Amino acid sequence: MPCSPTGARKLLQEVQGAVLQLQPFTIVLKKREGGEVQEIGVKIDPGSKVSRIALVGNFSGESAVVWGANLERKGTAIRSSLAGRSVIRRNRRSRKTRTGKEGRLPPSLQRRVHGFATGDSVKAVVLKGKQRATHSGRVSIPLSGSFSIDTPRGKVDGISCRFCKNLQHADGYQYSQQPRERRFLPRLKSQVSASSVV
Repeated sequence: MPCSPTGARKLLQEVQGAVLQLQPFTIVLKKREGGEVQEIGVKIDPGSKVSRIALVGNFSGESAVVWGANLERKGTAIRSSLAGRSVIRRNRRSRKTRTGKEGRLPPSLQRRVHGFATGDSVKAVVLKGKQRATHSGRVSIPLSGSFSIDTPRGKVDGISCRFCKNLQHADGYQYSQQPRERRFLPRLKSQVSASSVV
């Protein structure tokens, strides 16, 4: 409720009020007993992009705005953000990508071939040909389509995808298998009968 500067000074000197904020200068009463109370009305102006809200007080027959705010809707911002993303996607699809020195795509554009991707852990069982053996390791996929597998014994090139089985998709973690420990049950003595075993 607005008051004159003299009234505000008097309230502060008598320690009946305290400063709430300096801009705009606002004080609050510490204790209030009785007194006049003014009616405050809420006015809302809904708009398509911005809604305006105001608190209006009646002072001696005149209306005055005590507080006002603008509420911006996020609909237009969200729509423009989605439109920008669709433009980026459209440009990315039509972009002609360049390959690296070895004929491989850069890591951000590595493609999946027959369900395999560069970095997957695979096992290849080659039954005939120059690469005849069982190879296990991480696969890399050049543009030629034949796979290269990094095994503990070295790199093996020219493996067809039909010989490969995917063990683990590339997810940023390294996995290894530990040999399982074999446990045997102790042998029963020959003197123990089946009826005595509970």
